[in-house]
Amino acid sequence: MAGIDIRDIDKYGTKAAEQIRAQMGVAAIPLPASKSGSARTDPTGAQTDVDKKPKYRNEPVEIDGYTFASKREGNRYRLLKAMQIAGSISGLEMQVPYRFFEGERLIFEYIADFRYTWIESGQKRVEDAKGIRTAVFMLKKRLIEARHGITIEEV
Repeated sequence: MAGIDIRDIDKYGTKAAEQIRAQMGVAAIPLPASKSGSARTDPTGAQTDVDKKPKYRNEPVEIDGYTFASKREGNRYRLLKAMQIAGSISGLEMQVPYRFFEGERLIFEYIADFRYTWIESGQKRVEDAKGIRTAVFMLKKRLIEARHGITIEEV
């Protein structure tokens, strides 16, 4: 069976192409704006919606120069930052990657929203600010927890 050429993935539809690019770590090819300005044409000639709202109605926010995917995640960052300043936690990290390999093959990458350590107990904590628990998230969460020996707390 022949492999898929990266230029051919757009024939699978916009959403599928975005997922494939995300898994492969390949950026989308910029498309020229159409005359109407509200849609673009992908390489197959199909119209794509440029002004599309986020799938789960999250609103990205910027705090301290960081862009968060949702208000929930931004608010959690504010709280964790305050806890770190107060001395309750240390080593606050954001967007921490966890990779799942089968042998030498990378199957997927899960990005945790936050990781930090409680000062008093020394316990490390991994968090994900979740609004909607999708089936894909639940599967990735279970696999990463099992493979890396961690617990991902949903906040």
